Formats: sequence, structure tokens, C-alpha cells
Amino acid sequence: MRSAAAVLFGVSFLLLGVSAASAQSPNAAPIMVYSGDGLTVRVAEWDEEAGTLRGEIVRGDQTFPFTGRHREADGAETITGTFKAGGDSFEFTSRQDAQSGEAVMFTTGGKTYRLMPSGTPATDAPTKPAPKNPFGDDATPASAPPAPVSPVPVSPARTAPAPQPPDNADVKPADIKPGDAKAPNANQPTLRLKQHAFPDVTMGAPEAYTILLPTDWSAKGEIEWQPVGEVPFPQLKIELNSPQKGRVRFVPQITLSYSEAPGMGRQGIAPPQNFPQWLIEAVAQTNKKVSNVKLVNSRRDTKIEASYDEIARATGQRPGMHREVHVITMEYDEADVRRREEGTVTYIRFEPFNGINGFHTQTWSIFDNGAISAPADQFEAQKPMLMNIAATLRPTPQWHTHSQAVIAEMSRKRIADSWTTIRDRGRQISQMSDADHAKYKKDMSGNDEQRKRINGIYETDDFRDTDGKMVNLPMHYHHVFSDGKGNYVLSNNSLDKPGATWNEIEPMK
Repeated sequence: MRSAAAVLFGVSFLLLGVSAASAQSPNAAPIMVYSGDGLTVRVAEWDEEAGTLRGEIVRGDQTFPFTGRHREADGAETITGTFKAGGDSFEFTSRQDAQSGEAVMFTTGGKTYRLMPSGTPATDAPTKPAPKNPFGDDATPASAPPAPVSPVPVSPARTAPAPQPPDNADVKPADIKPGDAKAPNANQPTLRLKQHAFPDVTMGAPEAYTILLPTDWSAKGEIEWQPVGEVPFPQLKIELNSPQKGRVRFVPQITLSYSEAPGMGRQGIAPPQNFPQWLIEAVAQTNKKVSNVKLVNSRRDTKIEASYDEIARATGQRPGMHREVHVITMEYDEADVRRREEGTVTYIRFEPFNGINGFHTQTWSIFDNGAISAPADQFEAQKPMLMNIAATLRPTPQWHTHSQAVIAEMSRKRIADSWTTIRDRGRQISQMSDADHAKYKKDMSGNDEQRKRINGIYETDDFRDTDGKMVNLPMHYHHVFSDGKGNYVLSNNSLDKPGATWNEIEPMK
């Protein structure tokens, strides 16, 4: 199979010796020219990384600008795109495979043209143009530049162009639904995701959490039960990395204590009054892989704090516990790269104990809610994808149900055989009952309004998979296909369904 770096019909930049700078110049000579059947196609610009290109189609004394997207499938190279004619957009596809040699089959309006590299004669006779689409009878204006479509030529439906909003400045993420014309990225390329599972190594390695990742990302991690006070709780140790050096990380919580008394002095680490600054200093002192750590900014998430306080009142938690939720952005040097990291951290000071004779003790904890990072100069561009990926991390229903039962049981009993209890529950995962599953769903949807707000911020929707499980996916696609095995294809064209074993899934209402 030829390289994906091929230009419109299979010739790469490197072979032509054309620099990226000259290709992007509006007055530069074409990168490649193909002609035949009365058509000439001139490629003016090619973005190898994005797989996009632009140029013009010439017929007689008329010139029609086009944009397209390159891809390889089934041993052939295809281009799908649109060209402008008379203020309207028309769709086209091209295909080149091993059997056709250098020839490219260019299809639009129900007609196919055989094109050859410039200078190579084409033997077929020209085809008479149609009155609407200058290249065919069966095409009507496209409502918008399409996403990638099947290489098999298909005549567009006869529909009038849909009006598009002039901009999206007044569109809120929470107002956008899949397929909505207001979606600012409604025509992005097909996104392929694969489900990755993380085991609970203390329970005997059942699947505890899952996350959806693009196929070129890497993932490592596990869930391990660690003591928090006297009782062990499950802790996440997860790291995800993208080819662009983006990173999503979840780390275990930390519990610290401090005490002081006459004649004994001070012991432990006192809870800080300025938590963000303390965290920056702690990272600089404890993480030997980073240097030059700086606090960029921090803010309190008062909405989440208020929801936590409401839960505490509803569940009858003891007063005296102080909770802060901080969104902290820092920068540091790591492996010769200046990185920016943003994360949400919950800082809790538990009720202090003041005994006789001036004895004082205080326990406090840091709960990591996940952090995203990337090279500092790329952070803002990568941030939406990193946040979307982080938002898909979810516990499996079987594991969640039994882990909650373990926590409740150990909180009541505080017995020495707590580790045995964990492993026993791990062996029961495959025997989950309908009541257990109903409890899991209730736990996961206990705060629907907060879930909707989070989905709106991250521009995602909850989908019901073919196996009944819920997955969280980006919202800006008309069609989402699942094979029922944790693999997904998101596209704006129904023809991108990978095969008969794949089924389309819908957002949950």
C-alpha cells in the first residue's frame, strides 16, 4: 500500500521536492496536475499530517476551487471533498488503486472521469457537462462540506442547502447536540476509539475501570487498595499518553497527619493555609523527574464545593471537616520539554482533636481528580482532547458494586481479615445480580444535573452501547458505530459503518 503522505492522487511532497512553505503560498505553482476527459485538476496545497489538500478543477475557461481529505482503504487511495461552483458546494470522490496504475478515477454528479498525471494522454472522450453541476446531471448543491465518505461513488440526495449560522460565538457547549448545525466542529474527520481496561490488582485483577482512547494512544495503570487511615480504599494509578506528548494522569490520594504537644514538639506535616503554593513546593521537592516548577494560576471551584457540602449534610457527616476544591495550573521542565499541567485537587482538613495538656492532632488528605498536561506551547490546542479522554474513565458495574460492598463491610467490622474480604468479592464479580446492576446505575446517575453540566463543558454525550453499558463520547458526530467489543467509529457520514457486525448507537435521553 502506498504511503498516506501521497498527494491528491498518489505523489508525495518529498518525491516532488516541494517545500511546505511553497505549497502554502497562494501564488505558488501547482504541486501536481492531473488531466483527462476535458478536466484538469491542480493540487495547490497538501497537509501531510492532517491529510487535507486544496486546489482547483479546470474545465474549459471555468475554474472551480476544491478542498479534500486523503485516506487509504482496501488497497486504494481515495480523496473525498467538495468544489465550489456558482456559490454552491458539490461533492466529489477520487480513487486510485493498483489495477488502475497511474490513472485516477474522478467521480462527481454520477459521472466518472479518467485522469492521468500531466503530460500523459488520456484515451477516453470528453463527457458533456450537465446544467447544474458542471461535471454531471445527478448532483445537487451539498448543504455543507462533507466529512470523509465511502470511496464507492454515490449520488448525493436532492436536498436544498441548509442555512449555516454566521458564527458560534453565542453557542454554549451544553446547547449542542450530536449532528447539530451549531456544533463548531461538525465536520471533523472520523475518530476511532478503543476501550482500555485497568485491573484491580488487589482483588485478583478483574476489570475495575475502563477508558476510551484513540488507537494511537498508550495506556498503563492499575487499581490498588491502599490504607486511608485504618481502612483500605481503592486507589487509581493510571497514565495515558498521546503521540503529541499529551498526558492524562490519575494518582492515589495522600493522607497526612500533624501533631504537637508540650514537651513533644511538632511532628508530621501541618495542613497548609495556602494549598496551591504548598503543592507547587511539594512537587519541586519530591518529583526528581521535574525541575523549575512554577504556579501559573489557581482557582476554587465553588460549585463543586457546594455540592460536596450538600452531600455531607444529607448523609449526616460530622461537622468540623473543611473541604476545598482547587483547579491548579503549573509549568515545569521534564525531559528537556517545558510542560504545562492542569488538574483538579480536593484538599480536606478533617476535624482536629484537641486533648488535655495542650495535645493537638490534625489529619488531612489530598484527593487527585485527574490532571492533564502537554508541552506548554501546545497545551491549549491539546486541552479539549485531553479533557474528553479523561472524562471517559468509568468504573465497571460489577467491580463498582462489589468494591462498595467491601468498603461498607470493612467500615463496620474493622477486622484483620479485610484483605481476604477484598479477594472474595473479586471472585464474585462474574455473579452480578440484576439488583446489583440497578444499584450501580443509581449510584452513577445520582446527580444528573452535575453530569449534564460536565458533559456540556467537555462537549460529550452518554451513549448506550449494544451490550447495555454506558460510554461517554464526543458529541459532534452524526453517527456513532460500535462493534460491542469496546471499539467505536465516530463519523458524520452513515457510509463509514465498518461492517455488518457494527451497529449504530444513540445518545442516552
